[in-house]
Amino acid sequence: MAAKKVGVLIKEARTKAGMTQAELATRAKNKITASDISKVERGEKDFTDIQLAAIARVLGINRDTLLNAPKNKPSSSTTAAKPATSSAAAAGSFSITAAEKKLIENYRACNKQAKSLATKVINGEKLVPQDVIDYLQSMNAQAAAQSKPQGMTAAQQQAYAQQQAYAQQQAAAQAAAKKQAEEQARQQALAEAYARQQAAQQAAAQQQAAKQQQSQGVDLASLLSLLFR
Repeated sequence: MAAKKVGVLIKEARTKAGMTQAELATRAKNKITASDISKVERGEKDFTDIQLAAIARVLGINRDTLLNAPKNKPSSSTTAAKPATSSAAAAGSFSITAAEKKLIENYRACNKQAKSLATKVINGEKLVPQDVIDYLQSMNAQAAAQSKPQGMTAAQQQAYAQQQAYAQQQAAAQAAAKKQAEEQARQQALAEAYARQQAAQQAAAQQQAAKQQQSQGVDLASLLSLLFR
C-alpha cells in the first residue's frame, strides 16, 4: 500500500481537528497562508521542513509523520533512477555560514534538556518558565559537582565541607560588615544634615534678633529727639 502524501495527511489531520485552512495558517505562522495550505492539500506545492514542523505542532501530530511523508511533487525519473547520486549532490550543494556552523556546534554540545528547549524555540513553541528554571538548576548542580574535588576520603570530604562552610560564613560576615558600614555612613550623613539645619536655623534667629535690636534702637533715638526738641 502506497504511503499517503503530505498534502493528504495535512488535510486529514486538519479536518479531524476541526480547523479551517485559515485557522491552521494563522496558528502555524512561518509565512504560511490559507492559500498555501490549499495548494499543498491539492498536491500543487510543498512546504519546507520548518513549515511542516510548525503545522505538525498545531495539529498535534508527530512532525516526523509529515517530514518523512512522500512529497506532493515527486522527483523526475532521472533523479529517481540514481537516488544515491542525487542525495550526495544535494548534500554537497548544501552550505552554511560560519555563524550557523557555530550554532550547530553549540547545539551538539548541549545536553538533552538544553536541546529540547532549543527545539521548542526553533519550532516557535512557547517555553514553559518551569522548564527553564529546571534547566538552570540542573546546570548549577552540575557546576557544583564539577567544582567538588573527586576521589576524596571520608575525612577529606568532611574537611572540604568544613572549608566550604567556613568560606560561606566569612562571606556572610563580610556582607554583614559592609551593610553595617553603609548604615553607619547613612546615619552620619543624616546627623551632619541635621547639624547643618540647626546651624542655619540658629543663624537665621541671630539675624532676626539683630534686626529687632536695630529697629528698637532707631525708635528710641527718634523718641528722644522728639522729647528734647
